[in-house]
Amino acid sequence: MLMELGLLDRELTFFDYGCGHGADVQLVREMGISADGWDPVHAQIESKKKADVVNLGYVLNVIEDPAERTETLIDAWHHANRILIVSTMVAGQESYTTTTREFGDGILTKRNTFQKHFEQSELQFLIEECLGYEADAINVGIFVVFRDPADRQTFLLRRVRRRRVLNFATIPRLRLADAPSERHTRLELLAERNREQLDLLWQRTLELGRYPSSEEFAPLETLLKAVGSKRTLDRLCAAFFDTEALSLARNRRIEDVLVYLAMTHFRGKPKLKELEAALKEDVRVLFGSFAAANQQARELLFAAGKAENIQQLAEEREFGCNEPDHFTLHESLLDDLPPVLRIYVQCASLLYGDPHQSDLIKIHKKSGKVSLLFFEGFLEKQVPELRSRVKISLRTRRVQVFSYGTHDNRQFLIFKDRYLANTHPAYKEAKRFSRKLQILGLEPEDWPHGMTPVQMKELAGRINSKA
Repeated sequence: MLMELGLLDRELTFFDYGCGHGADVQLVREMGISADGWDPVHAQIESKKKADVVNLGYVLNVIEDPAERTETLIDAWHHANRILIVSTMVAGQESYTTTTREFGDGILTKRNTFQKHFEQSELQFLIEECLGYEADAINVGIFVVFRDPADRQTFLLRRVRRRRVLNFATIPRLRLADAPSERHTRLELLAERNREQLDLLWQRTLELGRYPSSEEFAPLETLLKAVGSKRTLDRLCAAFFDTEALSLARNRRIEDVLVYLAMTHFRGKPKLKELEAALKEDVRVLFGSFAAANQQARELLFAAGKAENIQQLAEEREFGCNEPDHFTLHESLLDDLPPVLRIYVQCASLLYGDPHQSDLIKIHKKSGKVSLLFFEGFLEKQVPELRSRVKISLRTRRVQVFSYGTHDNRQFLIFKDRYLANTHPAYKEAKRFSRKLQILGLEPEDWPHGMTPVQMKELAGRINSKA
C-alpha cells in the first residue's frame, strides 16, 4: 500500500519493526529497496535501526499489556525519520470460530495466543495520543503517520484531487477579427514560431487550471524572451487558447482545493507553511488569500453537515442509484459529484482510507453515514458477490466492518448497471444482462440488497431454461 501511494520507493530506506522471520524484509529488498528488520523473538540478533519508513505491522494486536503496546508504538516512531505505518486487526475481521476465553482487553485464540481486535477509531486515538501527531487511515486497521506536517498535507491533497484529467488540445489557429491586420499577422507569426512551447504551456495551464509560474513551467522564461513580454504572451494566450477549456480546468482546480481544505477542517485546519508550493500558488491566484480559501471551505463543510443538502444534491444526480434513504454509485463516479457530496465522502475517508479502493459508495442521505461496499469481481462478473462492507459515521466517527461470505449472509448484486456511468466500459454488458432479468419479471427496485444463494440458484435455473 505504501508503494501504491507513492510513499515508499528505491530512494527511501525501510525498517520492519517486529519483522517475524523476515520474509517481508527480504521481499522489499528484492524490489531494490534498502530494508532491515528486527523482531524480539525471531530476529533478536539484528539491531533496531532508523529508516525513512518504519512498518509496525500487526504487532500491537498481539501484545497483551497495554503499557507495552504504548512503549512499542513510541519506540517504533522513534526509529521513523519520515513515515510510520501502523496496522492491526480490527473488530469485524475476526476469523476464529471459537475462542478459549476472554483475556484482558482481547481474547485467547484456539492456539492459546493473544489477539486484540481494535476499533478503527480506537487505534487512531491510541496512535495520536501516544505520538502527538495526526494519524491518517489508508484502510481498515491501517494508519500512516508523517513526521513532516507538509508531507501529510501533500498526501491528503493527492487523495482528493480528481483522477481523470482533461483532454489536452493543441493551440487552435484562430484569427482576431477585430484586430488590425498588421498586429494580427504579428501574433500569428509569433504563435507559429513558438508553437511547440506554447502547446506545452497550454497543457501545463490546463493541468493547473491557471497559468503556471516559472517554477512550475521551466520554459516560461525562454518563451517570454521569444515573444517579447508578459503582456504579449497574455495576448497570445487570449487569442489562441480555448478559453472555455481553461475556464473548466480553473473551476475543477478551485473545487479540488476547496474539497481538500474542507476535508482537513473536519479534523483541524492546516497551516499555510505546511502547503506545497503549487497549492500556495493555487490559493494566491484562485482565491486571493489563504483566509478567503478557508472561509469558502468552511461554508462547504457546514453545508455537507446538513442532511437536507445531502438529500437534495443526491436526488439531483442523473447517475447512480437513488433510494429513499441512500444514494449509491460506483467509485469511478466520485469525482463527478458536486463539491458538497465529495466533501461528505472525503471526510469519511479520513476515518477509513481512500474511497476509490471500494467498488460502491453508499451515501446515507439522513444519518450522516457513508458505506463502502467491496465485491468479488464487481466489473468482471455479471452477478458479483459482496465480500465486505464498511460503515462510517461522520457524527460519531465510528467505523464498523461487516464481513460476508458465510452461507447465512452471502449476497449477490443484480442490476449493477444502476451504479455505473453509461460511458463506463462495463456498462453496456451490465445493461444487457439487466434487460434479461427484466424479461424474467425482475425489477431493480425489488432487489435493493441483492439476492441470497437460494434466490441465485433459482434465478440461474430460470435463465438456463430460457436459454
